[in-house]
Amino acid sequence: MLVPDKLFESAHSGRWPAVICLQGNDDYLRRELRDLLRAQGFDIQYKDLKRKGPESADEDLSCSTSLFQPRSFVWLETHAQPERWSEESKRVWARMVERADGEALVLCVHVSNADSEKKAGTAKVSKKDAIETGTAFRFEVLGGERKTWLERMNRKRGGKLARPELEHLLMLDAELMVLDQYVELWTLGGDTWARIGVSYVPGERLSREDEVANPAYAWVDSFLEGDPEKGIKMLSRLLKDGQDPLPLIGLLSKTLRIWSTLEAGASPRGEAPFLVDKVRRAMSSYRPRKNPSSRGGQGVDVKRGARLLDLTAQIDVWLKSRPVDAEGLLVRLTTMSS
Repeated sequence: MLVPDKLFESAHSGRWPAVICLQGNDDYLRRELRDLLRAQGFDIQYKDLKRKGPESADEDLSCSTSLFQPRSFVWLETHAQPERWSEESKRVWARMVERADGEALVLCVHVSNADSEKKAGTAKVSKKDAIETGTAFRFEVLGGERKTWLERMNRKRGGKLARPELEHLLMLDAELMVLDQYVELWTLGGDTWARIGVSYVPGERLSREDEVANPAYAWVDSFLEGDPEKGIKMLSRLLKDGQDPLPLIGLLSKTLRIWSTLEAGASPRGEAPFLVDKVRRAMSSYRPRKNPSSRGGQGVDVKRGARLLDLTAQIDVWLKSRPVDAEGLLVRLTTMSS
């Protein structure tokens, strides 16, 4: 399986494989691929197949072209590995593959839920189950590849950020989509924005605890991690810089709503996928430092997100309706994050 930048290198040079298989999902790569396809005059024919393979009606996607856009990119997203499609889906796919030429038609199957499928698909696939899916690319970026993509983001904006600035961004625990926003804002706002936005001071090497993105995000992360000590440090920095408490409460509430929704077994609606995934990972790795309550409960606090969301909502009401010690309330809330 090829790394994702190989797909973009090939596409930028005009050499599209006739059939592509993407494994994994990254919002930044998804957006960049869509932008590249539009720039090269492709008509994007997209369909989410959920956990199924293509059906007879989907075959029409590989037959249509536009008078104004003679090139078609058929993007079929699925949560099921093609080897486990039904026999009828495999036959439909095979007919679609025959039409793909890499010029007028590029065919793409995107297995976007690769991790869960890998676990579910540990059984050996027989030759009978094999299916032609063309050139396979990993559609997610590993830690060691982030530098390549960060440099690409910088080049797209004129390469205004120098090596120290890029190295600073690399140390931030941020998704590619967020890093791209930082590069754009830094390019536009210069070091004045960077000092506030990503705690960057030209010529000064920050301590590891200060190597965070916006300290407001780091404060929210302390709740996900159950680390009140980190939270108090970030909160102190924010309050020292004159941060308004209400935006902080709003930022925290957004994350806690996702947490409590996932706790309830539901899927958050209208939220960025990378943020939902981040909260989900935090939930799976969270381990309380001590019993979450003195009421005799044992083990993990299964309603931790809902509990913290209720406290945050109450503080929000108090801040908006009565004269209270905002700093004291935020400190109290932060200490209850473990």
